[in-house]
Amino acid sequence: MGAGSECIFCRIVAGTAESAAVDEDDRTIAFLSIAPAIEGHTLVIPKRHARNLFDIDSSDLAAVAVAAQRVALRLREVLGCDGISLFQSNEAAGWQTVFHYHVH
Repeated sequence: MGAGSECIFCRIVAGTAESAAVDEDDRTIAFLSIAPAIEGHTLVIPKRHARNLFDIDSSDLAAVAVAAQRVALRLREVLGCDGISLFQSNEAAGWQTVFHYHVH
């Protein structure tokens, strides 16, 4: 789990915190945001803890990108959206609030 019980995303990976998972593979999990900015607002995270873009292993980063594409394709199919935005924040100065790498 890496960051222990302090990290809410590590708890989601461990199954000790609730989430509405929409996609999962051996390296990543994607779940709906608890504070969605828009319908379908999803977070994609690596299962292995990494604080941010500066710390994530390149293979986990690639796995998150592939999972994000998979989720985006599903959102386009299910919601009929014409476009999609991805964003990712690093450290407090970059507006990161949960310190486990994630893509919105």
